[in-house]
Amino acid sequence: MNIHEQCLSLCVVRRTACDQPMDIENGNWIIKSFYPDFRIGVTVSYECENGYKAVGATEITCQASGYWSDYGPRCLPLGL
Repeated sequence: MNIHEQCLSLCVVRRTACDQPMDIENGNWIIKSFYPDFRIGVTVSYECENGYKAVGATEITCQASGYWSDYGPRCLPLGL
């Protein structure tokens, strides 16, 4: 058994950052950190364009698992 085969059965890959957050239609996200990446602990804030309201989580955080705490919101037209 070579080292690669051993690692497949024994090693655990730990993520150190999240992927880029999802873009949302009629809105955008802003990273709330002085770090230029999406490392664990970084929070992203979503904002909707004028005339739209956010429905869902407007802030998400990169968790220790390497995945975001939630999905971004949907931006729906005001009056709906």
